[in-house]
Amino acid sequence: PNTPNGVFGANTLQTAFSIPIDRDQYSGRIDQRFSDKDTLFFRYSVASNHAPIQNPNSALINPSFPQALKNDWINSGLSETHLFGPSLINEVRISGMQSIEQSIPPLSSLTQASFSDGAFASYGPDGGGGGFSLSPFTMSYRDALTWVKGKHTMNFGAEYRTVHSSYFGTSVGGPNGVYIFAAGSPLPVAVPSSDGGHDLAVGAPSPNSIVSFMTGISQFYERSVAYPGFGPPGGGFAPFSMRRSDWAGWFQDDFKIARDLTLNLGLRYEFNSVPYEIGGRLAGIVNDPNFLADKTLFRRMVLNPDPIYEADDKGFGPRFGMAWKALPKTVVRGGFAIFTNLPLSQTADQQGFNFPFSGYSTA
Repeated sequence: PNTPNGVFGANTLQTAFSIPIDRDQYSGRIDQRFSDKDTLFFRYSVASNHAPIQNPNSALINPSFPQALKNDWINSGLSETHLFGPSLINEVRISGMQSIEQSIPPLSSLTQASFSDGAFASYGPDGGGGGFSLSPFTMSYRDALTWVKGKHTMNFGAEYRTVHSSYFGTSVGGPNGVYIFAAGSPLPVAVPSSDGGHDLAVGAPSPNSIVSFMTGISQFYERSVAYPGFGPPGGGFAPFSMRRSDWAGWFQDDFKIARDLTLNLGLRYEFNSVPYEIGGRLAGIVNDPNFLADKTLFRRMVLNPDPIYEADDKGFGPRFGMAWKALPKTVVRGGFAIFTNLPLSQTADQQGFNFPFSGYSTA
């Protein structure tokens, strides 16, 4: 307490805490013209975003208690354009992206004590030292050829993308757990009062969280730990790694039928692989009776169903468009296409924050 005339009298603590946010970004670019037929482009960018304090209330007690947020990334791209002739051009693109997103307390070796009625601020690392780290690394390779032939402007090519991801994290409770103190817990010992008229007997409900804390009786204890064999002995974060990739190929033709009419005709095919964990440690509930050969596993939690879902090999996407010059200053455009969406990276990755990497237990 430092403000005797404050809202809570002599027990008033009034202070302020600075919450720093550090952001830096650097970029570089090279454009090189080797000849009339070859040009090169290269770009490299780095960014860092750090917010070391996410909870000023916890930071007042100990700056190492609140979670520290970090969101860094590195992005680079390379392209080379080659002119085979006046009507034939090829372009090669290679790009990479590494991102690191973390939200973890600097200190995660303590158990947190929390008071449900707000009598005291929580003491200990936020969430029992829990948090997460997401580090996907993506590489993309693309080659496209453009060919102009008479009334046709054709473009065709292929693309391959691979994602290697490394993660760890916990759910509610964190690796070191949280003790929740509340009113109503049965007292393990008798608590005498100074005037003798408000004694509390053994087994009587605690009047508030402070008395529960002083007598060592928590309402419950929660913790998030990996199951035996899937994480470090005694608890802690259990790292896991995911892999996925996708392939695509396409053909597009802009066909100028007449001076006032152009058709856009094309077809694209995409195949997205099924994500997998390199150690075969994912888990999921079987929701299709025909998914596995063993029909008795329907609606049960299964460790490492391989694959975690059936791959879709029907990723054909036709394209059709038109541009019609109806009047000298009026153009009518229309089109139709079928698109396939890439699987959301977090869809499969979130499994790593559940069984068996991060089981939730309470007592």
